[in-house]
Amino acid sequence: MNWLHLYTWIGFYLAEKYPIIDSTRIIGQIDTGIGFWGAGAIVKSDNKVTGVTTDAFIWAMSGISILIGRNLYLIPIVLTLLLVGIIWIFERVEKKLNINYHEDAD
Repeated sequence: MNWLHLYTWIGFYLAEKYPIIDSTRIIGQIDTGIGFWGAGAIVKSDNKVTGVTTDAFIWAMSGISILIGRNLYLIPIVLTLLLVGIIWIFERVEKKLNINYHEDAD
């Protein structure tokens, strides 16, 4: 038996023994984990900081995923369209103002 089988078996055993869980605790841990993961997307080199938008979208998508997991479908659809609209608008504003933060430093 390898470790993956053992870990899975223990998980199933504990799920049967303790079937009632507090879903808000799970959501809190997802939020914390995604926060650390998204922070890894933020990169500072020289005097430029990149990846903040990526981090924000990773965090937003985790929230949308949690809502879908709770069987709420209308709110995630609206939020996804809103986020896509926001990024589309700001991309146009950057082009209009000739702001280019996406240059490759190489």
